[in-house]
Amino acid sequence: EEEVKRFLLSNMAPNGVFIDIGAHIGKYALLIAKKYPDAKVIAIEPNPIAYDALSKALKINNINNIQALNMALSDSNNLTDLCVRRSSVVSSIEEFESCIEIHKVITKTLDFLMSELGLERVDLIKIDVEGAELRVIKGSLNTIIRFKPKLMIECEDMHYDELMRILRGVGYRCSVLERYDYERYSNIACIYEGLYDSQ
Repeated sequence: EEEVKRFLLSNMAPNGVFIDIGAHIGKYALLIAKKYPDAKVIAIEPNPIAYDALSKALKINNINNIQALNMALSDSNNLTDLCVRRSSVVSSIEEFESCIEIHKVITKTLDFLMSELGLERVDLIKIDVEGAELRVIKGSLNTIIRFKPKLMIECEDMHYDELMRILRGVGYRCSVLERYDYERYSNIACIYEGLYDSQ
């Protein structure tokens, strides 16, 4: 996922805000936090096992500019089921095949979380949520429209057309950086270009 890494590093403001939605054990959150020590990183991970590994990584690396949150982002503020799969650090609030465990997790919209955390800017958002990307985007639209952050989204094929419709509708241009045919998803980079009158 070198293309993802390059996109994130080259599109982050040195003193900006990066929101890592589905931070897993913190690979990208740590990458940005170390490269840009004056930046603020919000790392969101609902899986308790992955979140524990993320929290330990922050202590080991003595990182002070990452705020880790053990919750999920979605299209509503609620309580929902989280399916923990495979290696026990992969999880989803959308797909419930091959669950090893099911946990109850808090969900919030990004729009609500931005207000709750008192954030007045966001420069870059990464979304890797195992099939729940449409829910996350729908709960983030006010934030996206207001701040126009760069977006990196892992998008499953079944959600691609709807995701493009929503993001193009608010002025974004998206391109596929990496394609994974076997698992039927792509990493998509989206940048705000503005809304144009079609007439």
